[in-house]
Amino acid sequence: MTQVPSIIVVDDHTGLQGLLCQILLDAGYSVRSAAHRTGALKMLDEKTPAIILMEWKQDGINAMTARQFIDSVHREHSDVDFIITTTREGAAQSAGDLGIRHTLLKPFRVDQLIDAVANCAAEVARASA
Repeated sequence: MTQVPSIIVVDDHTGLQGLLCQILLDAGYSVRSAAHRTGALKMLDEKTPAIILMEWKQDGINAMTARQFIDSVHREHSDVDFIITTTREGAAQSAGDLGIRHTLLKPFRVDQLIDAVANCAAEVARASA
């Protein structure tokens, strides 16, 4: 039996957060959500996800804070992978500098989201095998 990848969606726009969660639930993933990165960190203590899908720049939060968040996750949970959503093309380079290989440029289509999550989940599964 294949284990369903667990995902934490981190987005401070509750409407988009809910939509992303519903799309991923409909696609068969186990999904939890947090409005901010601090909430996501608390969830890591309960159950480590395979993937964190997060908005790169949240209200008042910049790339440096994203770097600190990613570093803090990887200190305790090195096998967690990230997918970054952003409206800025340059953010993909910044995320790549942190080792983040998956970036979705907003606005993205549902099939792009599903493909990115499936590819990321496959990489996580290969890395843990």
